[in-house]
Amino acid sequence: MFSSFLIGILSLSLFAFAFSEIQAQQLDERLYNTAFKDARLIFDKSGEAAIDIQLKKDSGIPVELFFSEYGKAFNLSKDNELKSFQVSKDDLGQTNHRYKQFYKGIELAEVQYILHEKNGQVIHANGKLIHGLEMDVTPTLTENEALQYALANINAESYMWENKKNEAHLKKELNDPSATMFPKGQLMLSAKNFDLKKENFHLVYRFDIYAEKPIDRYYIDVDANTGEIINKISRIRSGDVPGQGTSFYNGVVPLTVADTALSLNPPSRWHVDSWMAYESGASWWVADP
Repeated sequence: MFSSFLIGILSLSLFAFAFSEIQAQQLDERLYNTAFKDARLIFDKSGEAAIDIQLKKDSGIPVELFFSEYGKAFNLSKDNELKSFQVSKDDLGQTNHRYKQFYKGIELAEVQYILHEKNGQVIHANGKLIHGLEMDVTPTLTENEALQYALANINAESYMWENKKNEAHLKKELNDPSATMFPKGQLMLSAKNFDLKKENFHLVYRFDIYAEKPIDRYYIDVDANTGEIINKISRIRSGDVPGQGTSFYNGVVPLTVADTALSLNPPSRWHVDSWMAYESGASWWVADP
């Protein structure tokens, strides 16, 4: 009886797996005449964006044609452009191309897509693209007006650029007489609370604001039309910060940036490293599948 029960569970599991694979591959007419008709596909929760694409070895797509083929197959509008910003090689003999998404010329913050190329052909792609954006990207506020909202939110006693010694040090460090810590706003599209859904994106000015007293530093996103603070990202902090990142091979994954003293209460999967980092205290290594 137990074995029959086990076989039944296994059968259900295999059925569920097969069903999810069929769903993921989107075996419908829209893909029959595209470069992705034989690909293994995984979609995001909206069902619009392919977050993981495995192409057969004999069905690869040239790097330079990938996003035009993607746009046709998955209805990514021509208002969107993907721009390469980093290329690296790995131990699998692949060249990995990282791209940022731009909508009407404006970069989407925290959005990336990776193409894995071998012998000139993309054989695997993964990441997160935002479909269905319909936004006006003309700001109502000026950069200076937006900066006042950012400064009011931080409300520091003093800022790094107000100290001439800090400014002089930066110019010397960068060997650039025009270098300054004064924050410059970059127009971007930023999703509130980093929830990467099309309805959550705002046109923002992103500032890098470095406070001297009390010392702190933030990326701060100010809505370019209303002055609302959309996101505030600490660049100096203690503690563990949950977030997400675009991995090389597994799409968008959850991660935690840890800044705690792991030696005090290390997670069970961490192991003491006998090399003692910097000869000053315990360090740790981790193996976590």
